[in-house]
Amino acid sequence: MKSQTLVYESKSTCEKIKLHNLVDKLMEGLIPEAVNRRSLIINDVNPNIQVDTDENVLAFVIVKLLTTVVNHTESNCIHINASSSGNHTSIQVKDHVSSGKNNYVYGLGQVQNLLQKLGGAISVSCSRTMGTIVAFSFNNSLSAA
Repeated sequence: MKSQTLVYESKSTCEKIKLHNLVDKLMEGLIPEAVNRRSLIINDVNPNIQVDTDENVLAFVIVKLLTTVVNHTESNCIHINASSSGNHTSIQVKDHVSSGKNNYVYGLGQVQNLLQKLGGAISVSCSRTMGTIVAFSFNNSLSAA
């Protein structure tokens, strides 16, 4: 597996973040690796979802999550979507071909530690019919974290 370094510069660490736009920016660095693996990444995040959290931590978590999924996917379609309710946001990355839960869990330990700073948690579910879904949720308000 190739190691890839992604650089993301945020405007500020504590401002309303348009999640769809952030995901678009972060996906750009992963597209070449996805193409090499004959996979496609689709940003299905609702453009109206905004979060008020540490942008640097959130960007790192999303990049790590997407990188893990891309690195364990071959000839696949990867969807990222999100939902938000009150002070709670959930982001899901789904691949349609299950490569096994353990493959994903191995690369996400560092993410769990960072998610705790956002008041969040991560989960991985895997089935032959639904593929693999890696999801994380967090408080989308700095005052709630």
